[in-house]
Amino acid sequence: MSNLEIAPENRFSMPRPASILITQILLLISFVPITLGLGFVWVSMLIQDPLSFLSVRGVLFFSTAFVLMTVFLIYGFRGLKYGRRNGYWIGLLFLVLLNVSGIYKLTLTIQSFLSAGTSQSRRLAGPLLYLDLTIQIAILLFCLVLLLKVAFGKKERMFFFGSPKSPSSDLDGLSNPRLHDNSIKDKHTDVTISKRV
Repeated sequence: MSNLEIAPENRFSMPRPASILITQILLLISFVPITLGLGFVWVSMLIQDPLSFLSVRGVLFFSTAFVLMTVFLIYGFRGLKYGRRNGYWIGLLFLVLLNVSGIYKLTLTIQSFLSAGTSQSRRLAGPLLYLDLTIQIAILLFCLVLLLKVAFGKKERMFFFGSPKSPSSDLDGLSNPRLHDNSIKDKHTDVTISKRV
């Protein structure tokens, strides 16, 4: 087994780390409402105006949305659950997008706070903006820590990639072929002695 090969025993015996469970919950929170909303729009368009659904723009939009929902909700969620590598990379991509979205929203909040012209308007909108800013910073820090934990955590890496094989035995056999030959001879003599007995 190579260093990058998944160890099947780790996949089923090792419990999922807490960061993987949190990533799965965030996947559901982010994509299930979008999927339900797209399904509602799709059904309403089929009932009210089927021709608009069959247009080039409608086909491209719904096919792209269907592919994205399938990748993240099916392959990503199941891959995270069963310790598959495609789930690991899809989960990392999701967390990166989540952090980028959080940074963008935080930038918009800071701009809206700075764009408040007079001191009186800042004073009126100050508490809500401060609360919104604090919540967004806390969520962004949490998502950043979660991304780093999934990407570089020891338990997470072992859950998806398995424990690496110790190369000491292979190096001993390569550097000292006599030891390897002697071990084979010892095993052969043990077998012959057991047959004679």
